[in-house]
Amino acid sequence: MKNTVIANWGPSGQGKSATIKKVAEKLICDCGAKLIDKYEDNTFDYNWTIQLKNDVKIGIEIKIGIESQGDPGGRSTGQALRSLFSGDRKSNIIVCASRTRGETVDVINDLCREFDYDLIWVNNYRSSTGVDHDFLNELSATHIIDLINQIVSKK
Repeated sequence: MKNTVIANWGPSGQGKSATIKKVAEKLICDCGAKLIDKYEDNTFDYNWTIQLKNDVKIGIEIKIGIESQGDPGGRSTGQALRSLFSGDRKSNIIVCASRTRGETVDVINDLCREFDYDLIWVNNYRSSTGVDHDFLNELSATHIIDLINQIVSKK
């Protein structure tokens, strides 16, 4: 399995962080993963490391890094995101938020090149006609988890 970043990208206020939080919650509650490390500040955003249940078929332990801060000048452009690429927090798969262009995109691209990670850009479902955003974020999170499962199964 190749280490991979899944970057949920989109404009400000489109539910990227909410979707990523749902990914983390689903991994822990629905998939039996374990939260092994967390950094949270006094904002809505967080940086977690999650350990998937060890799968005998895969033969390796899988760490998922979660970084929900994707604003320019935010902590994702600094050490918080970088911490998921190496050391004790090194994650096989990193799910992070990003704007559509500029500083956060550049940082993610640079880190993927530096640490030899594959990069997949996704965006969450959105609606301008009144469809429940929480429902759309939930659906987007489910599809990101499906993507994670596909990556993990490709030893």
